[in-house]
Amino acid sequence: MNEPAGIRPPRTAFDRHMLDVARTDAPRVFAIVEEWGDQHAARVAGYGLAFDGRADVNSVEGDFRLSSESAESVLAVFGVSTGPADVQRLHVVWLDGTGPDAPPFVVPHAARHTVRPT
Repeated sequence: MNEPAGIRPPRTAFDRHMLDVARTDAPRVFAIVEEWGDQHAARVAGYGLAFDGRADVNSVEGDFRLSSESAESVLAVFGVSTGPADVQRLHVVWLDGTGPDAPPFVVPHAARHTVRPT
């Protein structure tokens, strides 16, 4: 059977070991979600990867990227680029299913430093 180069299911003990290593060291995926109004609507502003000791995020528009020490600290920096005044809060929403009963990390609008282009 011909398979594309480098793509095959794990067959050996070492293949399974590599998969385990990759899964163990994989970053957590999160979204930065804007809350519009008082829980009126929501919009994903960016997606990120949280590594041990840093987090990287990209805006959904593709025009803004940043690295910070954690997903939660991304909010403070990301809030600077948030546009509409209707955005009340920014949330970190973890996409790996952890903490479904815990509220997401939130930065209220008043706590952000909003800079708007002139």
